[in-house]
Amino acid sequence: MRILVVTESDDAATRLRASLQRRGGVVDNVGSLERARVALQIHQYRALLVEWRFPDRRVISLVVEMRRRQPGLAIVLLCSPLGVPDVVEGLQAGADDYLAGHYEHAEMLARLRAVTRRQLPVAVQRLDIGRLRFEFGSGVVLLDGQKLYLPRKQLKLLEALCARSGQRVRRSVLESAVYGEGRQVPRGGLDCHVSKLRRALAPAEIRIQYARGHGYLLLADRANGGIQTDESHVNLG
Repeated sequence: MRILVVTESDDAATRLRASLQRRGGVVDNVGSLERARVALQIHQYRALLVEWRFPDRRVISLVVEMRRRQPGLAIVLLCSPLGVPDVVEGLQAGADDYLAGHYEHAEMLARLRAVTRRQLPVAVQRLDIGRLRFEFGSGVVLLDGQKLYLPRKQLKLLEALCARSGQRVRRSVLESAVYGEGRQVPRGGLDCHVSKLRRALAPAEIRIQYARGHGYLLLADRANGGIQTDESHVNLG
């Protein structure tokens, strides 16, 4: 399961990441609501954990927007002790649950499992392009029905391109997807991963086209491909 954690605290982000990764989660962390919106456009997340320390109305706005755009996304608010009106407002905006005060990570994991169970079944998107299938929910890549194993950064690059199939994707968006928001990008790093991914995708009859100043575009060499949905069960292991 892929999870997005939105918190300004590096310590909280580190603890949450360690706790969730030990249970098999794939965890991304961002430090602002603006970066959260970008990440949610690039990736298909199963759960969103967002800290209430950000200005209240902006958190509420994000929750309302994500509930409308991604009905299957589990949303949990992480917050200091709140009054009843604040809790009610957060839940009415579309949050599935909240954790107040100095919560135990065991409680957080239990609540996250509970809200993801309540959301099931969910529509899991997949993209068929060329001879390749990319399953967004699981990150599984299939070539002619057989699993294609890619290194982590190449997989993140492919996911970002597939999420905007048929559209130019800016270099900065791909760098954030591959290296993380706000992380330093090695000189020539993205170009290296694009080159390796091109070679890996050659048997799939797929091209990664680049136009200077416009970005990267994922194309099939033959006319088939499109985003589809399946009803699938996803759980927090």
